[in-house]
Amino acid sequence: MSIKCVGRPSDPRGDCYHARQPARADVEYRHWLHQETRTLDLEFWDLHDLLPHFAFQDSVHPTQTGHRAIAENLASRIEARQQSRHSQLGRTRATENSE
Repeated sequence: MSIKCVGRPSDPRGDCYHARQPARADVEYRHWLHQETRTLDLEFWDLHDLLPHFAFQDSVHPTQTGHRAIAENLASRIEARQQSRHSQLGRTRATENSE
């Protein structure tokens, strides 16, 4: 099983997603995550821009609709990954059987 790193979505409105954390820190954190996942050869699913501002109940917490959008996004990524892996496995077996 490959390891995934998922970046959380952020509210796009204003310059602050938390009273003590400036938006700049969020940008720096996402940049660091991208670098680290590349260095460690991990797949990175960045959900930062997934949700519009109205999908948050405050500047941090998604609404029920926001949570649903996150779940659907992750489910479709996982499903696509499994289908890709399944077809790769099928091709590998077909190659092995033909030899």
